[in-house]
Amino acid sequence: MLTSNRRRNLYYCESLETTVELWHLGHIEVDIARTRYQLEREAMQEARYIRIYNDEFGESHFDDLVVGLPPVDFAPPAPPLNFARLFPAKDWGFLGVPADWAGDVPHSSPRRQVFCFLAGEFEVTASDGSRRSFQPGNVLLLEDTSGKGHSTRILGPQQGLIVTISLQD
Repeated sequence: MLTSNRRRNLYYCESLETTVELWHLGHIEVDIARTRYQLEREAMQEARYIRIYNDEFGESHFDDLVVGLPPVDFAPPAPPLNFARLFPAKDWGFLGVPADWAGDVPHSSPRRQVFCFLAGEFEVTASDGSRRSFQPGNVLLLEDTSGKGHSTRILGPQQGLIVTISLQD
């Protein structure tokens, strides 16, 4: 049995024999074919991030997203690394947040951007009332550029540090 993920052009075959047969017939390229056994052994690395966005009524919501990181020749001749290209970036910078800062007044994101939290702990509240905490290592995609927005506050005594990446429109 052969199943295909057309978005990535990967083919999942039940057996090695099926893979070889389809390759000989010219139906698939051998370098993009994987048996189910190989897929289980190679368990693709994943990255997780959270998205905040607004719906057609202006209400902001969170969404948990997972992206697979397939092996690619990222830095030849070094061995392949796991990588997924996500969004074209316009610019990036560091954002320092004082420990006593409070963005309690609901606000929209001024642009589509990604926050990579480096220091401090933050709490973000969407306009639908749901809350999420962000700590160093977390990633947030901000797409609520209109509508009711969200509120943000820093938790604890430590100042925050965020890498902010502005995305192209």
